[in-house]
Amino acid sequence: MMGLRHLLLLSIFVVLAYSAERINVHVIAHTHDDVGWLKTVDEYYYGANQSIQDAGVQYIIDTTVQALQEHPHRRFIYVEIAFFMRWWREQSEFKRSIVRNLVANGQWEFINGGWVMNDEATVSHTAVIEQMSEGHEFLFREFGVKPRIGWHIDPFGHAASQASIFAQMGFDAFFFGRIDYKDHDIRNETKQLEFVWRGSQSLGAETEIFTHVLYTDYCYLPGFGWEYGAEPIKWDPNLQDVNIKERADDFANQVRRRAWSNQTPNLLVPFGCDFQFENAHMEFKNMDRLIDYLNANSDVYNLNVFYSTPTTYMEAVHAAGHTWEVKTGDFLPYADDPHSYWSGYYSSRSALKGYVRSRNNFLHATQNLLASTSLPFNIGYASHVKEIQVLTQAFSTAQHHDAVSGTEKQHVADDYAKRLSIGTVACEGVIADVMQRVVAKTATKPTFTFCRLINESICPATDALTSANSIAVVAYNARAHESVEVLRIPIKSNAVVLGPDGTTRVKSQLYVNEDGVKTVAFEARLPALGFSTYFLQYSATEEVIPVKNIDAEQILENDHIRVVFDGQTNRLKNITNKDSGKTIVVDQQLMWWNASAGNNNVSQQASGAYIFRPNGTVAFNMSSTQIPTVTSVMGSIVSTVTQVWNKWAKQTFRLYQNANFLEVEATIGPIDISDHLGKEVIARYTTDLKTGNTWYSDSEGQEFIERKTNSRPYPYNITEPVAMNYVPMNLAAYIRDTTKGDQLTLVSDRTRGCASLKDGQFENMLHRRLLYDDGRGVGEPLNESNIVRTTERIMFDPIANASRKFRHEMASLNQPPVLMFANVASVSQYTRDNAVSFSAMKAGLPANVELITFKMLNTGQILLRLQNVFAVGEDKEMSASVSVDLNALFPALQIDEITEVSLSANQPASEVHRLQWKTAGSMDDETARFQQELYREDELIIKDNVKDPRVALKAQQIRSFIIRYFPIGAGKVRIA
Repeated sequence: MMGLRHLLLLSIFVVLAYSAERINVHVIAHTHDDVGWLKTVDEYYYGANQSIQDAGVQYIIDTTVQALQEHPHRRFIYVEIAFFMRWWREQSEFKRSIVRNLVANGQWEFINGGWVMNDEATVSHTAVIEQMSEGHEFLFREFGVKPRIGWHIDPFGHAASQASIFAQMGFDAFFFGRIDYKDHDIRNETKQLEFVWRGSQSLGAETEIFTHVLYTDYCYLPGFGWEYGAEPIKWDPNLQDVNIKERADDFANQVRRRAWSNQTPNLLVPFGCDFQFENAHMEFKNMDRLIDYLNANSDVYNLNVFYSTPTTYMEAVHAAGHTWEVKTGDFLPYADDPHSYWSGYYSSRSALKGYVRSRNNFLHATQNLLASTSLPFNIGYASHVKEIQVLTQAFSTAQHHDAVSGTEKQHVADDYAKRLSIGTVACEGVIADVMQRVVAKTATKPTFTFCRLINESICPATDALTSANSIAVVAYNARAHESVEVLRIPIKSNAVVLGPDGTTRVKSQLYVNEDGVKTVAFEARLPALGFSTYFLQYSATEEVIPVKNIDAEQILENDHIRVVFDGQTNRLKNITNKDSGKTIVVDQQLMWWNASAGNNNVSQQASGAYIFRPNGTVAFNMSSTQIPTVTSVMGSIVSTVTQVWNKWAKQTFRLYQNANFLEVEATIGPIDISDHLGKEVIARYTTDLKTGNTWYSDSEGQEFIERKTNSRPYPYNITEPVAMNYVPMNLAAYIRDTTKGDQLTLVSDRTRGCASLKDGQFENMLHRRLLYDDGRGVGEPLNESNIVRTTERIMFDPIANASRKFRHEMASLNQPPVLMFANVASVSQYTRDNAVSFSAMKAGLPANVELITFKMLNTGQILLRLQNVFAVGEDKEMSASVSVDLNALFPALQIDEITEVSLSANQPASEVHRLQWKTAGSMDDETARFQQELYREDELIIKDNVKDPRVALKAQQIRSFIIRYFPIGAGKVRIA
């Protein structure tokens, strides 16, 4: 906020004399409809469970449509397509025609247009693209609408990647509300609440987007929310208590105070709030009277007040021709007061976060499988596309900023998980049907099942393994790169593994895993966008490697890595990269922060679903000695060290035979609260690296942002020295010693909060169980009694080639193969009657390119997205522009038509014409030089015709295409 003296003087000025410059007041009528939060999605739509919250979305849309019909000057914006699509399905064609007319004449405007208003701190960029595309497809199909505005008024901080994504979707502006309170105060005082944000340093100016930060929040001006009980506008002189002048004075004074912060004579005034406009007539009728009075007395108020939209506001600001400052980086973490940092939700409901991330992979695997096989194998796609949409929409719903964030009520979190489970079953049916059609060479088709709880060492599909029955394991690799993966499958009977030919024995390992379950492990070689089949065959003589207790130094070692566990502390001691010959000293511990109960002298703020506030600056040990008990398994495929820290916390370190990373899987919970202390569990790494109190974390899985301990780009006070340093780690984070040239990188299977509180130290949060609500609306403590199992991969490398490894592991860990199981009476018969391997690709993509989307549309066309995942300056070779021949990717498919489209695929790329903004900032000189070196004009020539569809991808660039293929024939596919 601006200084008190300044505010008082400004208030006096406003009351006594209005500015000579007329202010255009853009009144934005809107509703913010959470797609789940205090109530489930269905409860919100129907208006059920009103004892929790008075909210019914169907009535909001009903009454607003009616109110807009009554007066053509009224305007309204709507955001959440997850709700609108439900309402739309219920309407008659007559009502639909009314809404189409309202949209056509600009009264009803769709803003943002995603399925939900997604979170920005706990999502991956592929998830954002998926949910935005789901909403945009509906809008274009039904209305021909292509949104131009990002409207993220409620997410709790904002990611650079989000700005980049919106720019690549053709958006012209980004409006949001929540940035750090201190940053907001300073921007308010210096008239910097509007600026141009460059979302990607790699892509530069093409990701710049005009950005508007709301003056306070997204709700009504105080006193002007009539559904909240505000005093109505009394205007009729024939009645008593006429108050219209007093109400107009109040409105005008508030407007003038806000307008002071702007650099153009335009002011955006939100008119609405959470689930408002159920009584649209009340809202509009009162505002109509107020607007009419203010405009009729414009000589007094010097205001031009009208219903508007963010699009209209943006165009007015653009027309002013102002020169704007350029912002880089992000707006994370968010704090709304000195002791309330919203960095807890990065780790809240870790189990749900993990489930959402895994469903991302499962959804894309299903899409890729159908798109790559439907035409070559003449598989009908229409019904399957519809079935896949069940998971698409459940997954998109889970990207809502009160879903994957973990900030919803418990019964709502359960509902999100249920929807994802229903969608999973639908996609399992698609995969099973498609796989039967692809593999079967005869009328007798195998029956495929799935092991949904394999992460808990539960796999009923392998229970049928006997001397008379083998198990076929079909591993589908949805990535467009060949992959070698170690598969670990729980079994009850001893077994050996046979390769795809059904006769060659594959090197395998039978051992008892960390859950005490017999497990077979083997290395599977998987083709790009394809599958390989392996067979588990009963073997009574196969020996099981026993678990051994450790009472001395323990070493895990392969050709690339040597890992030492200290014989005294039983903790990780050092890691040697045998390829570089370097060693890092690293002590890794499980610890916990004591969550504040909000009862200390400094602040009454408790730690909760949103806010992380530890009760001190020293983390607690897991036990009095902080020495875990340790067991190990030493095998030829995988060797493990399992640490048990207490009754509710353990972790298993795994080193695979050919891996250049160390994997650690933590199993946490139910967290013990018998001592009445809330706990926030962390894994802390203390190293001998000299990091300069600097670390790096990814932005939605794309570029990495430099972080510095206790640092902000604006003046600040260190009030919460732990929580203020926590930022989201979506897929990875790292620390580095530039003097030594060494880097320690961690890749995660879900979003979690992370920080470097001391030089050479790094920690991330694994699980939270809290006893108090943090007062930010959810109304219940985050008291989850579940067990979380989460995995991260640790890499120690020279800085120069570190990104090659961690970019690969970011994809590998988060896109594991999909496993299918079938009972096999005769392996030899199975291999005769069925294909045992398959690849839809002629060869994998270049090493720096990932297949982001390969999706069959209901039109029979295919949506293809490719990304060069490396950022500028990450790697001398991998960051360079790369060319891909689209016609050479899939040997069984020939391109018939191809159109490059925007990132959300709602318009041809050639039709995207974004507004250009005058800026004062310039790109970092080093980045600019690097871009010029890499992206010479001749390297960027794109031949997007059917005969020669070669495309270039520069660092971080995503390119999207809608392609109509015709099949050349299944014989062209690599199938055996």
